[in-house]
Amino acid sequence: MINLKNLKPNLGNIVSTMANLTNMEYAIFNTNAELVSSTKVYLQRKGRNVHSASIEEVLNQGNVIVNKPGSMMSCIGCRFVNNCPSTIEILSCIKLDGEPIGVISLTSFSQEGHNMIEENIRDYMDILEYISNLISMFAFNESSKKILKFYIR
Repeated sequence: MINLKNLKPNLGNIVSTMANLTNMEYAIFNTNAELVSSTKVYLQRKGRNVHSASIEEVLNQGNVIVNKPGSMMSCIGCRFVNNCPSTIEILSCIKLDGEPIGVISLTSFSQEGHNMIEENIRDYMDILEYISNLISMFAFNESSKKILKFYIR
């Protein structure tokens, strides 16, 4: 199993580039709901700890749209349940060879961002799919290097 923490420099570059391009916030979590990389704003507003039930839901379903933060089933038990700083989130599972290796979140903390995402939801879901595939390629390359090193010895 690949550890996304091994890809942290690449993930940081992806997160900051996408944030600059889309003017949205991003976070990447491993399958244990540990924050691996995020924008500074995401970290300031939501912190390092995420509601693990939300990550589990994404790992099981593939994609989750949280357009009413704090009042959705996946929000039950979250520390932000009645006061979520996010106005909208799209979460997508990152897979390698069909197996989940993490989750990427696209988030807005403003009503303007919420409206922008809702009006272009398909485009933003496509963006997350492309980013997930890019991360999967980095993970594949990392795992291939490990296998190659094993056989070269």
